[in-house]
Amino acid sequence: PYRAVGIYFGGINRGCTQPNLTAQWVARQQANGWHLLPLYVGPQASCTTSTKPNLIDNAQAAAQGRATADDAANQATILGLGLESVLIYDMEAYRTDDAACRAGVLAFMSAWTARLHDLGYLSGFYSSMGSGVADQVANYHAPGYVRPDYVDFARWDKVATLTDKDI
Repeated sequence: PYRAVGIYFGGINRGCTQPNLTAQWVARQQANGWHLLPLYVGPQASCTTSTKPNLIDNAQAAAQGRATADDAANQATILGLGLESVLIYDMEAYRTDDAACRAGVLAFMSAWTARLHDLGYLSGFYSSMGSGVADQVANYHAPGYVRPDYVDFARWDKVATLTDKDI
């Protein structure tokens, strides 16, 4: 019954190299009718609650966001993911009591999205409901903020459900 699968296609914090993820594999899966959700695991929030080692430098967050988008677009091109594909940034949960960190994430993501748009791709964002998604929602109408085109989330509340009254 499934028609889509997530693929981790790049990023300095990606868990493994995935040597079998090639342009030929992508083309074969798409020819078989699969839709792909390309996930990129780059630098994480400076106040992340994960163990990912590479973090955003809050003072250079926008520059890092642009450079990371350049790398993601390059990796997507190598794999044959066409223009207007949604490239999803995986931003793991982070503490919400650190204003500089939160501002760094927003500057990074705004620059990531703007650069992907410049390069012909759409921007996706995956994060925790309690941190990354909450900050996206709070800044949805912020002047100058370039918001992602697609948002996906996890709610880590230890309740197994497919419905959520808060959404």
